[in-house]
Formats: sequence, structure tokens, C-alpha cells
Amino acid sequence: MCVIADSAVGGATLCKLRGHDGTILVGERRGEGEPLLLFVHGWTCRRSYWAPQLARFGGEQAVAAFDLPGHGDSGPGRRQAWGIKGLAADLEVCVRELKARRVILV
Repeated sequence: MCVIADSAVGGATLCKLRGHDGTILVGERRGEGEPLLLFVHGWTCRRSYWAPQLARFGGEQAVAAFDLPGHGDSGPGRRQAWGIKGLAADLEVCVRELKARRVILV
């Protein structure tokens, strides 16, 4: 579950992570510091929903948003169960790989 790609584009760092079941999760991060503001989109949305907030707060502190499995640029992978527990496990991977100790979920 490591960062498998990391590249800077337009002030954001694009990230690809392996979710808890190997599904590729695509996201972006900006800024530094703690706490990390981790923006989570709703069903049938994508991380771009949070673009204004990432741009606004990314200059002041660490922010990140990922496309949840089956949304945006993240693939469905081998996902069999689509419940809250799986999504929570994916968010846990994001937090761990971004090395955040304090997180605010938005």
C-alpha cells in the first residue's frame, strides 16, 4: 500500500495509492502541516467537487482529496464489497500514506 505515483501539476501533487484491496485510488494534495484536511466526496461525485476548497486552503495547510473507488480517476479494481467499512479502510490508507497524524475529515 505505497504511493505508486507522485507528480506535481498546477500547484497540486497528484497521487496514486493502492487501497485496502489493491484498488488504485487517485487523488491530489497541497500544502503542508497539521492537521490534514481530507475532503471526501459523496456518491457519484469525484475529487474535483472540492477543487475550490483545495485551492483556497492548500496555501495555508495540508489538504487532500481522493476519488473514491469507482469514481473519477480511481478504478473499481477488484472491489467486491462497496460498503462503508471498505471506504473507511481506503481513507485509512490515504491518511497513512500521506503520513498525517492529525486529520479533519470534511
